[in-house]
Order: sequence, then structure tokens, then C-alpha cells
Amino acid sequence: MSDFKPIISHSNKGKLKTKEVQISGTNDFSPINVNQSSDDKPTTLNNEMDPKKDPRLKATMTAKLSPYVNLRIQTLKPFMAEAEGVDASTVNEMLGLLVDSYVDKRLSARQSEAFNQMVKTQFDMMPLKKHSK
Repeated sequence: MSDFKPIISHSNKGKLKTKEVQISGTNDFSPINVNQSSDDKPTTLNNEMDPKKDPRLKATMTAKLSPYVNLRIQTLKPFMAEAEGVDASTVNEMLGLLVDSYVDKRLSARQSEAFNQMVKTQFDMMPLKKHSK
């Protein structure tokens, strides 16, 4: 081993200091539990805020859904464990549950955090006045 010498030798005369960085979700090698309850998951904007207090959460935009898709969403409701005990009577509430379920079950921890942060950032940029569309 003594026959090999590095081509480039580093001198520690630089002004930059090393810094330790922690990245969440990279050291978790545990198996994913599909049956994990949604109570263990972090809450999202839909669960934290009340549409009566914030007009940005009120359903004001017209959604163009076919009767077939609407039928499928309403028929799916009894099969969703997340919908148990939650009054998800509107399409807006059902789609919110479907998005939350997808984020919780299909995205990795890093993707989920990135998604929630992007939604929070975009939500914070939304104007507080009522939307007209």
C-alpha cells in the first residue's frame, strides 16, 4: 500500500468548515406497514383547518366530473377505512381523503414531506379573498 501516493494532496487552509447534515427519511429501512392506521401519519392542511374560518378551503370551484366518476367515488366511500367516522358527504371531502390516502400509503417519507411542504407553500401564497371561477 505504501507504493500508492495520492495525485492531489488536500491542504486544510480553506475558509470553509465542514458541516453535518441530517436528511430525514434516508435511514429508515423498516418494512412499510400497509395496514398502519392513519392516526400515525402527520396531519395535512385538510385536517388542520376549518373551511368556515378560511375561505381558501371552501369549495367554490366547479368540478367537471362525469356521472360515472361521481358514482365510483360515492361507491368507494364504504370501502375506505379513512372515511370511517368522518363525514365525507361531498365530492370535495372524498377527493381530499383520496389524496391523503395516496400520499400516506404510496409516497415515501421524503416524497410525502416534499408534497406537504409544496402544498403548504402554495397554499400560503393563495390570496385570502374569495375565489371567483
